[in-house]
Amino acid sequence: MSHRNLLLAALLFAPLCALASTSGDASCAQTNAPVILRYASFPPLLGGGEHTATRISVHDDGCVVVQLPERSMLSGTHAMRLDKKETAAIHQQIAAWQLQQIDTRKLRNTLDTAMKQRLSQKSQVSVTAVRDEPLIRFEILQHGKALGTLLYATAQQDWANHPENAEVRVLHQAKETMDGLLLRAIASRKAEVSP
Repeated sequence: MSHRNLLLAALLFAPLCALASTSGDASCAQTNAPVILRYASFPPLLGGGEHTATRISVHDDGCVVVQLPERSMLSGTHAMRLDKKETAAIHQQIAAWQLQQIDTRKLRNTLDTAMKQRLSQKSQVSVTAVRDEPLIRFEILQHGKALGTLLYATAQQDWANHPENAEVRVLHQAKETMDGLLLRAIASRKAEVSP
């Protein structure tokens, strides 16, 4: 997510941050509601190991638990509760995304073929490369059982180069939603430590 987009998202989500307690929602941190979506982002510069991941768990009851790695200034577990309208919306989004149906190998082949065609048909082609892009992982669950896991390493680059591709759009929307939840958690934490 670019700095401009982060700022825009922070402004859009700032009014929603009032929904989350400034000390986090303790009841969410201990929720027993099943997880419906797990998201993790692994930074490549730090080796991409499990200990470096930023993790977000979205629970069926609207609880969102964010775990920031030790390397983060705001490391630890932060929780917030979405209101009923937001919870219904996230349920609809997850169902509409159908992330478990996306075959990332097939998608990579499709995008590579499209890029080769584009390069062969035009004398000048604009291609965006994103360095040090994190590996992202989505795990989709229903009634506590995993429906599928998706690993994807070039979400930003593919969005920049192939916004017309439906699966790339879905991955971009899912990643942006998770980034938005992360920003809300950070904003609620900053409100907690502000004088």
